[in-house]
Amino acid sequence: MNMNYALLLIAVPLAVAFLQPLFGMIGKKITKWVTFLTFAFNFAYAISLLNFVTANGPQIAVIGNWRPPFGINLYLSTLSLFLATIIYFVGMIVSFYFIGIKDKKIDDKLSLVMLLVVGAAGAIVMTGDLFNMFVFIEILSIGTAILIASRDKGMSYKGALKYMIFGSIGSAMLLFAIGFTYGTLGTLNLAEIALRFHEINPTLASFIVLLFTGGVFVEAELFPFNMWVPDSYEGASPHINAILSGVVSTAGIYAIMRVFMTVFGINIGDKILIYGKLNFNAILIAIGVITTIIGELSALTQKDIKKILAFSSMAQMGVIAFAIGIGNQTALTGGIFHLFNHAISKALLFLVAAMIIRNVGSSNIDDMEGFGRHNKFLAIIFAIGAFGIIGIPFFNGFWSKMYIIDGAVMRSTPWTYFALSFILGAALVEVFYYFRIIYKMFNDKKITTKNRIHPFAYISVILLAIVVLTVGIYPSLFSNILNSASAGIFDRVHYITTVLGMGVLR
Repeated sequence: MNMNYALLLIAVPLAVAFLQPLFGMIGKKITKWVTFLTFAFNFAYAISLLNFVTANGPQIAVIGNWRPPFGINLYLSTLSLFLATIIYFVGMIVSFYFIGIKDKKIDDKLSLVMLLVVGAAGAIVMTGDLFNMFVFIEILSIGTAILIASRDKGMSYKGALKYMIFGSIGSAMLLFAIGFTYGTLGTLNLAEIALRFHEINPTLASFIVLLFTGGVFVEAELFPFNMWVPDSYEGASPHINAILSGVVSTAGIYAIMRVFMTVFGINIGDKILIYGKLNFNAILIAIGVITTIIGELSALTQKDIKKILAFSSMAQMGVIAFAIGIGNQTALTGGIFHLFNHAISKALLFLVAAMIIRNVGSSNIDDMEGFGRHNKFLAIIFAIGAFGIIGIPFFNGFWSKMYIIDGAVMRSTPWTYFALSFILGAALVEVFYYFRIIYKMFNDKKITTKNRIHPFAYISVILLAIVVLTVGIYPSLFSNILNSASAGIFDRVHYITTVLGMGVLR
């Protein structure tokens, strides 16, 4: 298989995005179908590449026949292609749902931006170049701000503005980190940076790490760069929130894993000097715990279902950051698995929430009281997504959380047990507010509905619910992929030699 064709995963969405105005002249609905078919193509192609690299090991795609580190390359590993598959799958489902929405004023424009956002997220998880990662994060950020503002209301503009403020701060920090790295090492290739990172002065290296942290924590929804989340999710349309939680945050988490653990090499055994010693794993565990607690407690106090799901997304990112900070393969496997489960379950919850809001005419959970008596099917589908996020046995989130708990216990330090106790305590809060919503829906109360729901919306949530249940019943479906993905994060030598060649370490 010619790996250079993997560039199509980036080129096709970007090319189609620029052609959308032409498709829009033919018919507004055509742009929606073109968007869906583009993501369907990327999803199918990503699966074929994923199967190949799982069987044959990581590969690289060389752009323009310039071998790295002089040219740009894509790094095609089990992890990068697994996450790309998730990104394109969520994009495909949301775009299919979008076909059933009637708003001809923004059809072609919103389809264009969705292509840019999902295409940029896919590029982030595959690029082997630090500057290209920055460029695609910028495309992702600008497109995300437009998607948030597309609802064309005061709250959506407020949410977009807040996201742009935090995104601008993160972009500036990321650009400075790249500048210091290039100024010191003279390269932007991730593999060469991994090979030579020890050459950087320890104090400067610590500064670069902290700057990069601010740069990627915005998209990853981690404290303290996640203050944009509640207003942005509340302001955006619920189906757009499915992209924010399932696509944008997935790309942000990947950047943390790849750069911090493979490139910088700050895993459980590595420390960087800064007025003593800086253990990034301990910091990441603390950030994960703080993010989780803030997210779950904030969700508990909300009445708007979009804000509840937004804070819940923030909390899940904290759980994944905690898993990365644990630093062993079991926890990291659980973190990657939970990233998949979160993307699917939260996309399901946001799309069902969009359908309920359209049917009820309000996003307040008190106004949804009795909805389950009116539309039992949708209420059950919502419950399936909620059980998946909570981690009820035989639902997908249960297995990923068990991996993370097992990894934390394996680390066996007082600090880890202390942090884990807060994670488990926050999980109990999560159980309470999700069951509160489900209880309200099935309460015996008459409710008046306003709008009909398009069949495409039902098909979208049914497909997502099937994935949640299938993974919950057969968690071993992804065991080989997950183990390969987590092992590849720790193997810096293999990453370097795959990209630069075997002779580089001699």
